[in-house]
Amino acid sequence: MKRIVLFSEVDADFQTRQCIEQLASGLAGKHDVRRLTVGRGGDCRHLPAAVWQLLHTQTDLVHVWGDRCLRAAGFARKAILFTPAPLPTPAGAKWLRSARPLLPTRCVCLSGEDHRYLIEHGVPPEQCDLVRAGVKLGARLTTDTTLRSELGAATTDCLILLAADAEPWVDQHLAVQATAILHSLDPRYRLLVTGGGRDHRRLLRLAAHAAPSLVMDAAELLGRRVELPELVPAADLAICPAQHGLPPLPILTCMAGGVPLVGLATRATSELIEDHYTALLAPPKAKRLAQRLLQLAEDAGMAHRLADAARAEAYKLFPLSRFLGEMRIVYDKATSSISPAAEGSAA
Repeated sequence: MKRIVLFSEVDADFQTRQCIEQLASGLAGKHDVRRLTVGRGGDCRHLPAAVWQLLHTQTDLVHVWGDRCLRAAGFARKAILFTPAPLPTPAGAKWLRSARPLLPTRCVCLSGEDHRYLIEHGVPPEQCDLVRAGVKLGARLTTDTTLRSELGAATTDCLILLAADAEPWVDQHLAVQATAILHSLDPRYRLLVTGGGRDHRRLLRLAAHAAPSLVMDAAELLGRRVELPELVPAADLAICPAQHGLPPLPILTCMAGGVPLVGLATRATSELIEDHYTALLAPPKAKRLAQRLLQLAEDAGMAHRLADAARAEAYKLFPLSRFLGEMRIVYDKATSSISPAAEGSAA
């Protein structure tokens, strides 16, 4: 049984948290999977403590998420499997190139865009695997009126869910502007966000300038931490304004939940959704995004057709079972490729 440590920051992005939870529960019994988080409220308060913890942990592989955890695992001289979190960076690619001759290091990316990026920045293709993120098929068939009532939404309100609202790759300004246009025409259009996260205060400041009642902060309204999948049943529409890079899991969560989606026409987005088939795409302009949202809100037939197609596509191409099966293969490949000499240098 392989001993694997899933190492991440405690305030990691939504995709990282979800994937680690999926791996920890889905691979239990087949691998000895442990989690290690660093940051306030985590297993280790800071990176030096995490390095010490790794040095004193017997493990075959450390699966690290994000650049800072990557450097810490390198100091611990452990065999590494690296996943960009939330997106790959030049600094991370440079570290991988420099560490490869010294440490057993492989990469696994959750999207084709991330995989392309690392290879274009010098990571050898034979050391970089692609395992697309997987998602459970959502249970949403009808709107959850109870949850909407807890949030304080009227039955006539149109709640637009902002996928991964507090993540740095989301263009919050664009999302607020697009929803504010609709809100000025009809105050029943409101932006639904999970609350919390690194950039949440910035989003609230942007919304305050547009309209006091524009944003519905689920964490504040419900009095607890809220994750994106929990809000999917309460949403009428979803928006994902990501211009530069895109972790796929927030979009896949909306697709699997059957929420009609509007995204930006970028290469990363087009890897997941197709215009007028599984979603509507728009250029990165607030007016055009607002037009697309209004189009879905006023055409129930189109909204249902796109949501059904997106749900079927998520079930067919991005199931959780496929993700777990491919990750088992990657873990076996990563641990079996460690030579005795490499194990000695990593100890």
